[in-house]
Amino acid sequence: MNKLRFLFLLLLPFSVEAQQVPMFSQYLWNHYLINPAVGGAENFMEAKAGHRNQWTGLPGAPRSIYMTGHSQIGKKTINRESVDVVPSEDGEYKEPGRLGRLLGYKRRENATVPSGYKVKPHHGVGGMVMLDQAGLYSNASVHASYAYHIPLTPKVYASMGAFIGVRQHRMDWSRAVLEEDGDMAIAYNNNMHGLVPDAMVGMMVYGERFYTGFSINQLLAGEAAFGNQVQPHVTGVYNMERHYFFTGGYRMRISDEVALVPSTLVRFFPGTVPAVDLTVKANYMDLLWGGVSYRTADAVVFLIGFTYADRFDFGYSYDISMLDGNRYHRPNSHEIMLGLRIINRKYGNARPSFVW
Repeated sequence: MNKLRFLFLLLLPFSVEAQQVPMFSQYLWNHYLINPAVGGAENFMEAKAGHRNQWTGLPGAPRSIYMTGHSQIGKKTINRESVDVVPSEDGEYKEPGRLGRLLGYKRRENATVPSGYKVKPHHGVGGMVMLDQAGLYSNASVHASYAYHIPLTPKVYASMGAFIGVRQHRMDWSRAVLEEDGDMAIAYNNNMHGLVPDAMVGMMVYGERFYTGFSINQLLAGEAAFGNQVQPHVTGVYNMERHYFFTGGYRMRISDEVALVPSTLVRFFPGTVPAVDLTVKANYMDLLWGGVSYRTADAVVFLIGFTYADRFDFGYSYDISMLDGNRYHRPNSHEIMLGLRIINRKYGNARPSFVW
């Protein structure tokens, strides 16, 4: 068996089984990546883009990029969610201090809730574009989402949502390094690709201080056949597996300005050992945050981020791998996220209302 055939047999199972669904550390700042029920939760429109460089320095290491955007439709916001300041324990509203002013903090007055005010259900719409690449294999996807949010109390919602879209799977042999002129990659005419429908569903219960959610990725669990127009008999099959995600977090107030948010993410698909993320994030007035996460049998992750003027978001994470890099260096990972918030109404604001 030549070297290229061995590389293919080694790489394909890794790429399309273990790495079917891209892994992100910045989901803590963009839960919409793993649960469509988040779409439209806030009282503003948001757009985010991210890039993850996993296992830096290893040949063929996974790389993922994405763009997401979502907004609410028909949400009433004359309540706590339209307040842009965090009250102290005695109910007074204090100035943010030098750091808050540096980050563009803008004080606004507390909204007055009319008598007889009732929160009503609302909708969320959005979309996501993603490209995931590992070795010769790549996976490009486009999805649109819809979510329905039902108020259980004036400050607690339940939501259900779905992503619907398509994925294109590609094996790009033009990126292979040939050991011999007559290697089999030449016969494959470089590229094999296939297109398959895809869906994700999710549900959430969330409020100012807590959230819990469940979602299923690759819901249709179908098969995508790779094809080649020049040589139709040369094919491959991509078996899509359902992936399950459980999330939860709780916001604990430490002082007038600082809160701690412990959270967890459990993900698995049948036949594997569940992977668990345990995270603690410190948040300063919803403007500056940092945290550390432990991903079982995989990595310790350090995260930092900030928001400027309640409009622009930045997040960075560094994964220190617990995997053995063998003859290479230890395979650590970098991830960066940029975001923009757009106010939906004239007198609104873009301060997050909920625990994330």
